[in-house]
Amino acid sequence: MALTDAPAAETLTQAAVEEAMALSEEAGWNQLPADWGFFFDHGRVFGLRKNGALIGTAAILPYGEDFAWLSMVLVKVSERGRGAARRLLQHGLQALEGMGRAAVLDATPAGERVYRDLGFDGERQIERWEGFAEDCPEPAGNRTFLPIDTAERLAAVIALDAAAFGAERGDLLTQIAARLPQAAWTTADGRAFVLGRDGASATQLGPLIAEDDKIAEGLLSQALAKLRGPVFIDIAGDRPGLAAVLAARGFRRQRTFRRMVRGQLHLPRATALAAIAGPEFG
Repeated sequence: MALTDAPAAETLTQAAVEEAMALSEEAGWNQLPADWGFFFDHGRVFGLRKNGALIGTAAILPYGEDFAWLSMVLVKVSERGRGAARRLLQHGLQALEGMGRAAVLDATPAGERVYRDLGFDGERQIERWEGFAEDCPEPAGNRTFLPIDTAERLAAVIALDAAAFGAERGDLLTQIAARLPQAAWTTADGRAFVLGRDGASATQLGPLIAEDDKIAEGLLSQALAKLRGPVFIDIAGDRPGLAAVLAARGFRRQRTFRRMVRGQLHLPRATALAAIAGPEFG
């Protein structure tokens, strides 16, 4: 069946979680069913089918009143290069236009060219670093970090994140904090925090909100000391001090992303944003 003759993109339900997971596993992505489930519960997931089988997805996740995240653009390896990804992207963009929302995403270098052709623009760079949390030492000095284990601390975290990110996303942060509590830490003054979640191939640390690199380093050390195994962290490209800390710990820069916007929207250029929640969530 030619793609031009294929059925239009459809809105998927939770029943498609296993099929969606098969696509992300084939691509080597880090999502778990809980990540896909969040998109189904709080956003919309679109799919393309061929002979009844799911061959591609794209998801939109509304944030605040003005914009939505566009992500999880996946196409089965055997179906790539036939226009499926562009069809799914256009379907998602049409849905967002109908909602009156701008579209935001974190693009790989290869995807950036495609997104610019679709009207996206953006400059802020994000760098993925990967390493291991094997016997990492706890932070030095007398700074105290507190677990995010009370409603009051979680509420403060949600407010800090909203100021740095540009929209409140309490449902997402609540889920992330519950999934990996040993990576959820805040400062005693409540002005910085780190979260993390489990993944298919690595722990994903982030978001990390901290104005000062020393505080960011301390929070990272606190989280890494409680973890084991491979770790991903996607840091803001304008935090060279944090990149140096990661390099000194044996992490390496794996890839870059570009935060891009389509539509009338001005996201905050928050200096406190040290690491994002991951390109799928922003």
